[in-house]
Amino acid sequence: MNEALWYTFGGGTELVIRTGPAVKPSVSLLPPSSLQISGDSAALLCLLSSYSPQGAQNEALWNTFGGGTKLTIAGPAVKPSVSLLPPSSLQISGDSAALLCLLSSYSPQGAQVSWTLDGSEVTEGVQTSAESERDGRYSRSSVLSLSKARWEGADRFVCRVKHNGADQEASFLKSSEC
Repeated sequence: MNEALWYTFGGGTELVIRTGPAVKPSVSLLPPSSLQISGDSAALLCLLSSYSPQGAQNEALWNTFGGGTKLTIAGPAVKPSVSLLPPSSLQISGDSAALLCLLSSYSPQGAQVSWTLDGSEVTEGVQTSAESERDGRYSRSSVLSLSKARWEGADRFVCRVKHNGADQEASFLKSSEC
């Protein structure tokens, strides 16, 4: 297949290109020429070549981007590893308790976290970190802080994760503690 596609993007547009495991694109960025600069904006030319999204060969994608545009070239989606850590016995003996939900090694970014206690969604006391990236994989954490009374009054704690259209969860059941 010998195909060339042209795209023009305005400010703030995001282009995400997913590649399969077989062929990753070769990327070339060309700075704007003096003719492409107007006022406070400029066009950047990005050439992706040898890109094979569905087994096609010699496909070239030419893209002209405006200011603030983000180009992401990512491998296949990887679901997050989700772990839920209950509060320590030292915390429980105090006036509060905190549960920690860890999401690691996922791609692309955009994982959302929510919490439920005994089946009811909880938003108060939730602090979720920004996503951090390392080597194309993302991670984040979320903490659910509870008063001692709320901790003692609940039995099932669930950290729900929505990522790339799929849901998964990690749960802690207090009555199963040993």
